[in-house]
Amino acid sequence: MDEYITRILRRGAIDRDTEIRWARDARRGDRRARAKLIESGLRPVVLRALMLGYRDDDLTEAVQNGTVALIEAVDRFDPDRGTRLATFAWWPIAQAMRATGSEPPSAPEAEPTEASGTGGLDGWLDGLRPELAAVVSRRYAANALRPRRIVARELGISEYMVRAREAEALRELATGLARVDDRAPQRRVSS
Repeated sequence: MDEYITRILRRGAIDRDTEIRWARDARRGDRRARAKLIESGLRPVVLRALMLGYRDDDLTEAVQNGTVALIEAVDRFDPDRGTRLATFAWWPIAQAMRATGSEPPSAPEAEPTEASGTGGLDGWLDGLRPELAAVVSRRYAANALRPRRIVARELGISEYMVRAREAEALRELATGLARVDDRAPQRRVSS
């Protein structure tokens, strides 16, 4: 993986209060606060590209396009609406990545079983319980965000259950990434 992308993944997340302060300062024209806010949003950009399945040169291009979308999102972000920047920018970042013209590789098998796990996905889903991996692998099959109603029908569960399992899986994945990040050398973000 590219050294720049590896450095981004090692960065710790900023807390909500710091994000709000920087966002408010940026809205008042503080260019330094804006730059810090953009820099703090790079990790979710890389994570989104990896989640979509981009690798190698396509990963670099996806991160570049996602960064442009992040910058645009930072300029529109209103911290007083109660959402975090990563949540606000999540969809536009993915759209910018998909608009690059280079498609992420197809997801390996969209029909996971307890024995086979998720069919690969570079090991990202291997640690999840089978029912969580089944939802996530179907929801992001062929690197396209498939509707929950279709995933629910395929698995014979409700849309609510798909949403709940997807949220649980993403929390577990984020926690796993945080544990890896905790062992990595940290770069402190000063406010």
